Amino acid sequence: MEHYNTMDAEKIIDYAAETYCIPRGMLRASWEAIGQVVSTWALEGHIVEIPGLGNIRAEVRAKAQKEAKDVSTDDVFRRKLLLTPTKAIKDQLNATNLDITCYDKEGCEVKRNTN
Repeated sequence: MEHYNTMDAEKIIDYAAETYCIPRGMLRASWEAIGQVVSTWALEGHIVEIPGLGNIRAEVRAKAQKEAKDVSTDDVFRRKLLLTPTKAIKDQLNATNLDITCYDKEGCEVKRNTN
């Protein structure tokens, strides 16, 4: 597995249009609408299913307090969206080979590990 550049929406839309023979304009409108619906519902507290990928939900992380009376919104230190992948995606990730390469400050390869 390698991490590449971020895929922008236009590249994804072009690929889907060519692969599934769906007009680009229709895909673009659908992409934007689905993105808005997913973000709106997730931010309202719903767990939103993304077919073939998993579920997405909003989550907050906060400092623990000993007593309920001490809990406040000031305790929240992180807000994020969390994706829980489907079992099929988890299985594929677990089966993916990993290549780890370590470099020193000069950019020379120090170690390579492959499984």
